Amino acid sequence: MKTRKLGNTNIELTELGFGGLAVGNLYRPTSPEEAYAAIKTAWQSGIRYFDTAPSYGYGLSERRIGDALREFDRSSYVISTKVGRLLIPDGNPKKHEQYPGALPFRVEYDYSYDGIMRSLEHSLHRIGTHYIDMIYIHDIGRLTHGAAHDAMLRSLLESGYRALQELRDQKVIRAIGLGVNEWEVCVEVMPYMDLDCFMLAGRYTLLEQLVLQTFFPECAKRGISVIAAGPYNSGVLANGQNYNYEAADHKTILRVNAIQKICDAYQVDLPHVALQFPLRHSQVVSVVAGARTEEQVALSVNYIQQQIPSRLWQSLKEADLLALEAPV
Repeated sequence: MKTRKLGNTNIELTELGFGGLAVGNLYRPTSPEEAYAAIKTAWQSGIRYFDTAPSYGYGLSERRIGDALREFDRSSYVISTKVGRLLIPDGNPKKHEQYPGALPFRVEYDYSYDGIMRSLEHSLHRIGTHYIDMIYIHDIGRLTHGAAHDAMLRSLLESGYRALQELRDQKVIRAIGLGVNEWEVCVEVMPYMDLDCFMLAGRYTLLEQLVLQTFFPECAKRGISVIAAGPYNSGVLANGQNYNYEAADHKTILRVNAIQKICDAYQVDLPHVALQFPLRHSQVVSVVAGARTEEQVALSVNYIQQQIPSRLWQSLKEADLLALEAPV
């Protein structure tokens, strides 16, 4: 599988990455057999970039990905995980409604020096590795924290960022980024942090291209790469009903149907187009698709490798379904 260089680092990411949310039991239990089969299929298909986070199943995703990959040479693949949430022991099943069957913990936000150091140490233990390639500061921003955002960001800039710098200097981590669902906070922190990458979920897709106007040009100026997560906008671009974690509204459904009609005319599956679209931009180095089963992995691999008629992209632009300035 093709690779692309991450920012100003020497890290190479495969154009398709494995997202570890579903193997952390998102919305329904995933058996160990299903999870390991999905991860091993990703490896056998050439995927060498695996993304996870402490909050995905309250440690379950990190453990499963680490266990599945341990037989392979550590230098042959890239792992990213996240900081900003600490796992606190808690057996209350109400805490696990989003991740049924998850490990007995709950999360607390902590962007301080001590919080980030503790989070990274715990992740190293769960994954079973002595270093992490890429660390994302998870869900900093007003979308998650609302009125508490300013205090959270102050804690990160005045305390937590120092921990990340030390860890990068010590080569415990190789790259620092933000893992968020909003590009605005990325622009907010750029002047204050030396960052290598952003993982941006759902903000550069067939349905959303606002980042082309200011965010992507600023990333290019600073040499910061973008990893596009959530290419299906929570499922609506892959025959699902959710758009950005909520039920899709009527206007969104109509737009998706219009895109689907053009895809049908060229006999191309909509998820195929959705998965490849972000990679058409030079600022995007990898697109990360979540998978629960080996069949889902195989579909994504097929979608990333198949050719798309160039005329399809032009048809989307002519129908005002794609920004004219979007590289295709």
